[in-house]
Amino acid sequence: MIINYLKIALRNIWKTRLHSFITITGLATGIACCILIVLFVKDEWTFDKFHDKADRIYRAWVFENYGEDEQFFNTTTPYPLGPALKENFKDVMAYVTYNQMPQSITVGVDNYNEIVTVVGEYFFDSFDFSPIYGRLNGALADKNNVVITSGLAQKLFGVDNAVGETLQMQIGDEQRTFNIKAVVENPPTNSSFQFGILISDLNNTDLFSERMLSSWYNVQAETYIVLRPGTSAESLEKKFPDMMKQILGEDYVEGQYNVGLQPLTDIHLNTEMPTGIAPVSDPQYAYILSAIALLILVLGSINFVTLTISRSVNRSKEVGVRKVIGAKRKQLIVQFLSEAVVTVSVACLLGLVIAWFGLPLFNELAARTLVLEVNMFNTLVVVCLLLIIGVLAGSYPALILSRFSPVTIFK
Repeated sequence: MIINYLKIALRNIWKTRLHSFITITGLATGIACCILIVLFVKDEWTFDKFHDKADRIYRAWVFENYGEDEQFFNTTTPYPLGPALKENFKDVMAYVTYNQMPQSITVGVDNYNEIVTVVGEYFFDSFDFSPIYGRLNGALADKNNVVITSGLAQKLFGVDNAVGETLQMQIGDEQRTFNIKAVVENPPTNSSFQFGILISDLNNTDLFSERMLSSWYNVQAETYIVLRPGTSAESLEKKFPDMMKQILGEDYVEGQYNVGLQPLTDIHLNTEMPTGIAPVSDPQYAYILSAIALLILVLGSINFVTLTISRSVNRSKEVGVRKVIGAKRKQLIVQFLSEAVVTVSVACLLGLVIAWFGLPLFNELAARTLVLEVNMFNTLVVVCLLLIIGVLAGSYPALILSRFSPVTIFK
């Protein structure tokens, strides 16, 4: 019976080829636009969530309040903050400093201007970036070691595997040679950490003055901490005033120097916090894009349903004939619904094809690396679209036309 319904559905689609082409391509275009926008919005909402420890990683912030016109709120922090948090609280498993600065890199006789990222030794223990060549364990334990991305390896050396190669950088007053210990994949676009070359923060003593590295009133790098499982960030923050009182001593005034924590997954879409090294996006854009995607889909669905209903009126004689030869109303309902679902399925497949071929251009325009994957989320979205639009499109002919009396139709 089901095979018979499918045959009839395909036969009707072929019989009205022009009408079917207009309805299917219109709906497919709307579905393709909706898929691309949904991928972008999903990418926004999943920023930094690919790290295994994402729910336990926090970025520290500092708020200095010296009066109405002297308030300094920063998500870049003093260098002593990370070691102080690790030393004073056993719930802090590790800390990582993260800083970026422009540097001139020399490879052979060629010079390149690149952004060099200076990170702590436990950067790769805290954050998940996939290695391609070399080993990340201990890669930044030496101040003369570097880790680069595959994209930069191609740019500097013309090969993917640049492990064992060397490059020169000006560190302080010295031109130093660095050894490439590992090559990692380019950071995903939904990561707050965008880098090409990483060096150890052991170089900080050559990059900054002793005063900068020891002062609590100079902010320079971002500080990230990893909490032990089961630790509450809120309860930990309540202990920070006592730590600062002990560290600052006589300079401490209650309420003047405040330290807090921001969840890693909150950074990208929180416009209430000061912008750090990574740019911040307004979450309203994600809401607006979601509304646009829904509007496009609704308009495409309304157009599809309207055209389907207009065509179904011409099938009243078919309904009359089928009823005369013994077709039940339930069978007619199933037939019309199955035809609508088959038509929507074709539109969904065409929409996926359009989205697939349009994704590279969309990525270029949006500066993203979105991927159209076959996973539970995407499959669920397509199935829901198929069922909802199919039922809407087939409900009128299924419920109205199937109710007609054969005598009335033939008269």
